[in-house]
Amino acid sequence: MDLQKNGMNMKTNDTLIQSEQAVIGSLLRDNDSFDEVSDLNPESFIREDHQILCRTIVNFISLGKPVDLIILAEELERQGELERVGGLQYIGAIVQGVNTAKNIKYHVEIVELAAKQRAQKKLLADCGNDLENSIDPQIVAEKAETGLFNLLQSKSVSNMNHIGTAVAEAIDWADAERTGLMTGLRDLDRLTEGFNKGNLIIIAGRPSQGKAQPLDSNILMADGCWKLMGNIKFGDRLASIDGEESRVIAIHPRGELEVFRVTMSDGRSAEVCKDHLWEVNYRDWDSARVVSTEKLMKMLSYKRYQNRLYVNMLSGDFGVTDVPLDGYILGALLGDGGLTGSSIRFTNPDQEVIDEISFRLGDTSRIKRVVGSYAYIITSKDAISRSTEDVLRNGKKWYDRTVYPIRNALKELGLQGLKSEDKFIPDIYLKADKQTRIDLLRGLMDTDGWAEKCATVRYSSASLKLSQGVQSLVRSLGGFCSITKKQTSFIYKGEKKTGLPAYICNIRHSSAQEFFNLPRKKERAVRKTNSSVRLNFTSIVPCRITEVQCITVSHKSHLYVTDEYLVTHNSALAMQIAEHVSKRETVAIFSLEMPKREVATRFINFHESRVGKAQAISHLYSLKLHIDDTSGVSIQHIRSQCRVIKRKHGLSMIVIDYLQLMQGKGDNRTQEIGAISRGLKGLAKEFDIPVVVLSQLMLISVQNLPEFRVKQR
Repeated sequence: MDLQKNGMNMKTNDTLIQSEQAVIGSLLRDNDSFDEVSDLNPESFIREDHQILCRTIVNFISLGKPVDLIILAEELERQGELERVGGLQYIGAIVQGVNTAKNIKYHVEIVELAAKQRAQKKLLADCGNDLENSIDPQIVAEKAETGLFNLLQSKSVSNMNHIGTAVAEAIDWADAERTGLMTGLRDLDRLTEGFNKGNLIIIAGRPSQGKAQPLDSNILMADGCWKLMGNIKFGDRLASIDGEESRVIAIHPRGELEVFRVTMSDGRSAEVCKDHLWEVNYRDWDSARVVSTEKLMKMLSYKRYQNRLYVNMLSGDFGVTDVPLDGYILGALLGDGGLTGSSIRFTNPDQEVIDEISFRLGDTSRIKRVVGSYAYIITSKDAISRSTEDVLRNGKKWYDRTVYPIRNALKELGLQGLKSEDKFIPDIYLKADKQTRIDLLRGLMDTDGWAEKCATVRYSSASLKLSQGVQSLVRSLGGFCSITKKQTSFIYKGEKKTGLPAYICNIRHSSAQEFFNLPRKKERAVRKTNSSVRLNFTSIVPCRITEVQCITVSHKSHLYVTDEYLVTHNSALAMQIAEHVSKRETVAIFSLEMPKREVATRFINFHESRVGKAQAISHLYSLKLHIDDTSGVSIQHIRSQCRVIKRKHGLSMIVIDYLQLMQGKGDNRTQEIGAISRGLKGLAKEFDIPVVVLSQLMLISVQNLPEFRVKQR
């Protein structure tokens, strides 16, 4: 079909008509080409059918909707304009006549120049008619001068302003709004005074930065069990620093990376990557700060930070209650009990301890004192309401057998018959609820523990396993505990003999008196222990290269518990900022990586642990937050969507996750990213709001880049 003939009988310049057709065809072939000519005016076209076509296409693109040949034809038919523009056949011929959209800007310039020339001719013609009609020449001259000036200025408005204008605007802005949008992150707000209007803020980091640990690292679960990082699943319930619910809401494998061992002042340690984050305290800081392992290493090289940077302790609120024997009774028996004989014996001079054990035994067993000593026997014989069980023998005869609940429980736990140097704390008690663990520790400390003058409480045992169990108990309850070894001796028949080594637990806790039930020891602990307990960083050293993984947790603190009850951190920075701002202002999130349902799920999981699912959902409904999960979007798509949101709801911030997933124009990816960055800055200025963009930093070996190769001499 001849593109110059569509039945409308219009005599025009061939080049101009071809340029108009090229613009329309380019827009239909590549909607994103509108980014380069976003100020295109359809009224600049000389032909009315082309004006209709361009106007309809621009309306679709401005609303962020795709448009092609079929969509355009359907819309024109709905408007009753399809035949007027030459029908589907003419539109198809326009599209076929365009091979590329790269030259659209050139053709738009031709169209606009022709429109300006027509306007000038019309203006001059009107002025000539005015003169022929005897209108004052001075008035006609002023009309012509003004008209020509406006035409010249229509596409080249000057943005040059005298410095006085800028100063006046700066003063007005400072008086009206001294700070930008607060992010809710105190240190960041203090540094930036908020995110200001027109700013482009790029939050850059390595993929999944802030939470990388080896797959064989231990993660503490809500039931008190440990689970390897590599076995963590989405939705797993984790232990948290304060007992509030925390779930895994994202998992990010990161491949093989260098791992560093971080050691604390009581000997505990964990392995992490150098970009792993920690919530760190220092005596001169107003509050804790989130610091990477890499930065910690640098800080520890300065004397003023050595042994002065520390992390917070966990509260110990985790675990389950199902244990076979009361915690205090087990602790007392591990401390002063004799477990090798057929009967359960223990020796203790404090009547308060005896009374506490008797009370906890209830009616199933009772304590009998051995005459003339501080030795006692726990027995179920002659006990009130003695427990019995029925046993079937040979399938026929029934008889009663006496049950020994304490002895049977010790046997079940693997403790029956052990010598003092072989005792240990069964794993089930390290997984128990907080109160059971406290009771167990009280039984141990009432028997073999004491308070020192140096603000420390100690526990001593001949069993290394038992001392290590006490150490785990203390750490699980938010305490500091290190172990030292001391060689003991005794005198036998006048001769000094070497005894069993003693393993001494050195314990600090903000409420160490709670580790005692015995009044005299409890009182001393209250008077002597230090209320300030600090678990300091002592060293960070590289140890290996291994496969690592990241997790994101829903807890409000972003903290979880890793090896040896060490509290560590993860990060969800951009979403935190978006949520905080959207409580008062409208925020648009463009999530190019995650679908909107996953973004919403993260927000729900984040709040569910604190307020419950129903309140979390209600809270999210109250936010002024809008999410677009279109993948691979362009600047024009974002601009169009934001125009709609601003018109309907107002708009105060744009968040884009993340830069590398956006589409742009350029001969290579570097040019594309450059064009996208310029476009994002333009968005910030156009809407006069901050635009926050996440960006991934990729590590590149310079040895593989030719321009960085060093020539051998």
